[in-house]
Amino acid sequence: MFTSRQPAESTSRPAGQMVHRLARVRDWVSRTPTAAFVVVAAVVFIVEHFSVWILVERFPGLEEAEPLLEALVDIGIVLPILVVLFVIPTSRSIRQREATERDLRLAREELEDRVRARTAELAESNHRLREESDERRGAEKAVAFQASLLDAVEQAVVATDGEGRILYWNRFAEDLYGWKASEVQGRSLSDVLTFIQVDERIGELCEQCPTCVSWAGEVEAVRRDGSRFPAYLACSRRPGDVEGHLFLSFDITDWKRAEEALRDSEEKYSNLVENAPTGVFIYRDGRLAFVNPKLATLLECPRDELLRAEPWALVHEGDREMVREIARRGMAREPVPE
Repeated sequence: MFTSRQPAESTSRPAGQMVHRLARVRDWVSRTPTAAFVVVAAVVFIVEHFSVWILVERFPGLEEAEPLLEALVDIGIVLPILVVLFVIPTSRSIRQREATERDLRLAREELEDRVRARTAELAESNHRLREESDERRGAEKAVAFQASLLDAVEQAVVATDGEGRILYWNRFAEDLYGWKASEVQGRSLSDVLTFIQVDERIGELCEQCPTCVSWAGEVEAVRRDGSRFPAYLACSRRPGDVEGHLFLSFDITDWKRAEEALRDSEEKYSNLVENAPTGVFIYRDGRLAFVNPKLATLLECPRDELLRAEPWALVHEGDREMVREIARRGMAREPVPE
């Protein structure tokens, strides 16, 4: 009823061992083809001659055909064995190696192309970076130069953004108003400075900055310590910017003092000329530009008529040439008689 499976297992085991041994032989041949060829050729040669010798010994009548038998064994057995074991694997190996070398060559050429293309891209990128760096350095130098110019200008230069926050504050502004640039950066202009226009009907100038397009005039400025001084202020939109403003201002205290001194001097001179005991006049471009009251009294002619009259008609005809000569010499800064 039961069938033993031992014979089947014993049969398959030698077959598996044979396959394993053949695989080891193929591996050895592929790893050492020269040594394998020598060994196999020697073994085949020995087996060939031994087989022919046994055949001749068993059949003495074949002794004369021994060379033919050896040739037949070589052609029918040895040559196929050598072809199968060496020629076919060697040719296959050569083709594989050629294909591998071809693939490697193509891969190397492709890699070289990529390297060249990448090198060209990197060179172009480096060139652009150098140009951008040069442009950036040039722009930085230009900005630094402009900033140095603004710092050298003896006027307070202040720039604000659209919301009135201070963006720039030059060195002269620090000296004029008492605030350091680091202290006012980003602060509202109205928190730092106060400009009061002389015309009180207009009010404080800082209140108009958001709507101001352009304005220039005399103002009263307030320093950090609360002291006030007369200043000239020009306010305008920042160039190229429709939001921010630019303020230029400087102290005009000396101007105001000079104007006041000039007014005093003119008033004193006017009083002196108006009340002089001698006739005084100003001759300009062939006309009388000014005559004092004493001259009008001496000539018995109203001042307005003298200003419209022909100047030389006021001189006696006999004295005109002498007076003309004296006037010419006086204009030339030559000595003239009293």
